[in-house]
Amino acid sequence: MSREAIRPTNTSAVAVLSLTLGLLALLLCWVPVLGISAFPLGCFAVLLALGGLRNIRRANLAGRGLALAGLTTGGIGLLIATVLLITFVQGFRGPAWDGDWRELMAFFEADPR
Repeated sequence: MSREAIRPTNTSAVAVLSLTLGLLALLLCWVPVLGISAFPLGCFAVLLALGGLRNIRRANLAGRGLALAGLTTGGIGLLIATVLLITFVQGFRGPAWDGDWRELMAFFEADPR
């Protein structure tokens, strides 16, 4: 009897879910209003990918590439969403951010003529 490595036949469902959530995070991070949903999707994708990689190794399942792709896409989506959110928040910094409302109030009190 030869000692061949047993090839896995079942694909890890966690790895497939990780890739799906990672792709959703990567796609949604570019949408201005829906981009905030990329944070939880990216976090779940990364966590599921790490758990899926551990499960694949322990249970001899297929899907290591799927889990690595989910880890990558989820991480990139999370990173892009973070950078865009920081840029978005910095873009709204103005006099009112520091508590100086005079400029904003002058805009509303100006004579429209």
